[in-house]
Amino acid sequence: MKKTGMAQNHQRHPFVMLDVMEVTEDGTRVSGRKRVTAGDAGMPGGRMPAGLVLEALAQTAGPVLDRGGGARSAEGAEAGANAAPAAERWVLAGVEACRMGRRRPEAGEAIETEVEVVRRRRAAVKVSARARVGGVMIAEAELRFVRIG
Repeated sequence: MKKTGMAQNHQRHPFVMLDVMEVTEDGTRVSGRKRVTAGDAGMPGGRMPAGLVLEALAQTAGPVLDRGGGARSAEGAEAGANAAPAAERWVLAGVEACRMGRRRPEAGEAIETEVEVVRRRRAAVKVSARARVGGVMIAEAELRFVRIG
């Protein structure tokens, strides 16, 4: 795995939900890590809300969207057709099969996120995403992204 700078995360403070991201060489998987602090925005009672955990999963997918790696389209596009130019922007279009555990990350804990490309089409990507704290699954979802530019 290759560590990436946070320059690949298009979010800025206070919306950054990751501290570190690592991408596989083929660009189909990304893992991320976020140390939860009491000073994080939107942390009532020192616990991270489920919506922010989902946002961390979506931000983890950023590098695989930009790289154009992953499963090839069903249309059998030629090699390199799925590569995304740097000017493209991707947005979260849907959340499917989302399961959130009862456990919420607390200040001082680290969230480990993991995203893998399931399917890639011309202007859409579907990923499988998971979040864990201390090895315990706290969230799991399939996320759909669409290209808008």
